[in-house]
Amino acid sequence: MIDISCKILPGLGHSARHAEEGVAIAKEVAKQGIRKIIATPSRIEDVGTQKMEVVKQVHLLNKRLIAESIPVMILPRQEISSNENIVSGLQDGDIIPLHTSGYL
Repeated sequence: MIDISCKILPGLGHSARHAEEGVAIAKEVAKQGIRKIIATPSRIEDVGTQKMEVVKQVHLLNKRLIAESIPVMILPRQEISSNENIVSGLQDGDIIPLHTSGYL
């Protein structure tokens, strides 16, 4: 099972407050049979910084889950608000779509 809308990445918007909370969420969803989570932190206007921070937090959390033998993989995404910059943001690679699908 895959959870495609989870606020698990620490410190990004209305997400987990810290890494321990993100790990606790992963432990709980693993008990429910979820093996992949597509993280959905809200995108802010400083797109480049946000994208790099999402990628960094996904990497750090996945590293921690592996170290703690938690069978959940976090995949990157951003929660996108509809605006005039969506198409150009996707084309320029500034927006992270639903994993690698191109879907928002």
